[in-house]
Amino acid sequence: MHRKLDLLPLVVCACLLIGLTGAQAAPRQSAASSETQAARPTPPAKADAQTPSSQKPAPPAQQAAPASREQTPEQKAYAAAIKITDPDEKLAALRKLIEDFPGTSVVNAAENQILMALVRKVTDGIKQVQEQAGKIAEKPPVSGRSSAGSVASALSNAGILLEEAEKYARRAVEELSDERAFVEAQKTAFVERQAEAAKRNPQAKPLQGPGAALYTSMFTSSRQSALVTLGQVLDRRGKTGEAEKALKEAFLMDPSARPAATAAVQLAKYAKQAGFDYEQLEYLTVAALAGQLNREGRADLAEVYRKTHRGSLDGLDEMLNERYERTATKVDVSPYGLGAPRAGRTVVAELFTGSGCPPCVAADLAFEGAMERYAPRDLAVLVYHLHIPRPDPMTNPSSLDRAKYYAVNGTPTFFIDGDTRHVGGGAALGAQKLFADRVESVVDRRLVAKPSANVELEVNGSGTAIEVVARASKIKTNGRAVTLHLALVEELVTYSGENGVRFHPMVVRQLARSSDEVIGFPAKAGSLKVAHTFDIDKAVAEAKAHLDDFEVNNTRFGKFEFAEKKHGIDASRLSVVAFVQEDDSKKILQAVTVKVPASGTARDPGL
Repeated sequence: MHRKLDLLPLVVCACLLIGLTGAQAAPRQSAASSETQAARPTPPAKADAQTPSSQKPAPPAQQAAPASREQTPEQKAYAAAIKITDPDEKLAALRKLIEDFPGTSVVNAAENQILMALVRKVTDGIKQVQEQAGKIAEKPPVSGRSSAGSVASALSNAGILLEEAEKYARRAVEELSDERAFVEAQKTAFVERQAEAAKRNPQAKPLQGPGAALYTSMFTSSRQSALVTLGQVLDRRGKTGEAEKALKEAFLMDPSARPAATAAVQLAKYAKQAGFDYEQLEYLTVAALAGQLNREGRADLAEVYRKTHRGSLDGLDEMLNERYERTATKVDVSPYGLGAPRAGRTVVAELFTGSGCPPCVAADLAFEGAMERYAPRDLAVLVYHLHIPRPDPMTNPSSLDRAKYYAVNGTPTFFIDGDTRHVGGGAALGAQKLFADRVESVVDRRLVAKPSANVELEVNGSGTAIEVVARASKIKTNGRAVTLHLALVEELVTYSGENGVRFHPMVVRQLARSSDEVIGFPAKAGSLKVAHTFDIDKAVAEAKAHLDDFEVNNTRFGKFEFAEKKHGIDASRLSVVAFVQEDDSKKILQAVTVKVPASGTARDPGL
């Protein structure tokens, strides 16, 4: 399982409920043991690619995200302000924030929020919009993004002041024409941020600065974004020839990057109008793999694929899978060999992620690397999808319940054996270090710790009913309450999310309940035997009901439609994970994984 990822390299923090950040990908190479490869699910079958890959080699991974830090007073004030729904109250709160915390890192973000709020009130104050736009456009670039470009994008998206939007968009492109000057400005800004952080907390460990490769990628992504904005503005102004030129320049800078996918959506429309079928197919393929196609775009992809493949859709998914796999990224790992130290423990890693979460990419990659390094007997990975920062069609009631159990409110967040928590991810360039520092080192250490329980598991696969018998014994609780949990996981789900990830491994589809109110089976003594049946049809129905309701009744995104709902379950790719966990400390004592057999019974007898 590999991943092609969008390239928004500026952010390494978690996607929180109040916002979202960016991520970046880089091609990678990996070696895996035959044991691991045999134990893990394989990606969908490949087909011959329709077009050659245009992704150029990228630099090796360099850095991972820091652990989460406590919010500063200005960050808390900003978070509170942008949650306000009344436009006038929000404007007042944002202006007070700027007054109370001048010169801090949130001021630029607050200024942009003020502009967006004014745009929404445009019928009442077009002059205020113009004044605020001009004020922001004069500011220097923030985190590599042109302030003038931000203004142009806001005006263009609102469909107002398009002549001024074009002026700002052209200024943004001009500001991002010198890579050397851009890199020096970013280095200076990093040093200044470090100095500001040291003043707030002199004991904090300084962060490692981005390497040359990351700075180059930042420049490419920033210039691409500016060109895309210019193209969009020109298109709205009816200057299609100039728009197409700007969008093609953005696309060709790096066709694998997220801004290129945005450009590809509009370029596909131009190609369709011109009758260039194969060109349209290429652009739509890029956009599809980046999760940028709405239902209309997906219909266009199907239509042009038929036109170029003798009227048939056969092979479309295989083509997308092969293209994705061929341009995949990897974390370099070495197999945890047969002679490596073990104490009979199966470590449990739980990752909370989102298909629309760009900084989840580093964490996703890190755990994909972990599944290549460790066999299932050493590491059980459970992945829970959440609607953070965007709606995620793989979210289900069980993933939401587990997030509440751990009080997770941001992605990516992951736990190793329950009591080792990490918040934050970032670009794919940071995946290698994240894997080494936060995953591999922790898992290796846990594998030599003796388990505090024994877990046995039998699984019988019979149609849509998965019969499970789990036994927990030799539980050493020291008087603490413990629970035996059972998780039904789908080993591989294929879906192109907005962060560019297409293959999603070990997706938790349902957690077993001992009652409507209780997840898992409380163990009141030193041993416990549980019989449970997972009903696949019921799990599918529950997930679909949740997604249907979320489209209409969620309070964060308003009414919308998923481009594709992923509530269906492939019964041929299922495993069951059983684990014993302390209720208060959340520490996991032992676990076991068994693949659901096509027929008959599969078992792991435990220690």
